[in-house]
Amino acid sequence: MIMTTRPATPYALIVGWDGVRHDLLPELELPTLSAVAEQGFLIGTTMPEESEAKTSTAPGWSTNLTGVWPAKHGITDNEPMPNHFDRYPHLLQRLLTDQPDRQTLACVCAAMLGSTKGPGPILAGGVSTLIFHDVRTHPLGPIGRDPLVAEDARHQLRHRDYALSFVYFASTDKTAHLEGVGPRYRDAIRQEDSWTGALIDAVRRRPTFSDEDWLVVITTDHGHRDEGGHGGNSWQERQSFLAMARLDADLGFTPPAAVSNVDLAPTVLRHLGVTVEADWDLDGVALQQPSTTVDAGFAEPRLRPGC
Repeated sequence: MIMTTRPATPYALIVGWDGVRHDLLPELELPTLSAVAEQGFLIGTTMPEESEAKTSTAPGWSTNLTGVWPAKHGITDNEPMPNHFDRYPHLLQRLLTDQPDRQTLACVCAAMLGSTKGPGPILAGGVSTLIFHDVRTHPLGPIGRDPLVAEDARHQLRHRDYALSFVYFASTDKTAHLEGVGPRYRDAIRQEDSWTGALIDAVRRRPTFSDEDWLVVITTDHGHRDEGGHGGNSWQERQSFLAMARLDADLGFTPPAAVSNVDLAPTVLRHLGVTVEADWDLDGVALQQPSTTVDAGFAEPRLRPGC
């Protein structure tokens, strides 16, 4: 009798570290990010120029989650404005449209992600379970809310079945606004790395983990000036990065020498078995295609056309 092995079910976890500068990461001891980079890759990326969009939360996460630049999704600032999410929905919604029998999770604290503040909610629709710890209801803002996000997300990943999860931490951004990118900011990055490690550990403890194929992504929406603050056109503010790996497995592809934030959505969707259609008009591409090689680690970012 011929025995066949059932392919592992694909899952994906995206972890957002708000306002984290890529150029500072090599200076820090970040065991979780380093493990992801070693298993897969960590590559610096560049956000659009200020003439296209502010280097701010709403434009950055709209770009990361939709796979298109601000000229298409329409979010260029944190202020109220119309969007084009009906034409360019975020990847959680794309997944549920394609695979309505699966579930998605978003565990966040930023008001623009989970409420109508500014141009939000950016995560409108397509989220089976939205856990929203509103930063506006805690005196410490995201610094007080992030531990709750971490604990809730850890529990959900361990005990529930979500094909695609997005977990967002904001205390790095808040710390930089208060104190610049000095010691406390670096400690905040280390803390978010630790929380991310706990999320990955929760995934590995799932009773069905041996039958699952998990892609993990860590990214950010913008950087910060040395003194703190963002929204402008400096290279410190326009920094971002993509880190990506499959848990306990080879990544299965070698990323090109140049990647962009808009590549995140199509790459995750392809891992989850979603066919990225040409008429979606995405600016990004799935990275699981033949490409030139790049050493994993702290590579040079790709500049967008015109940058």
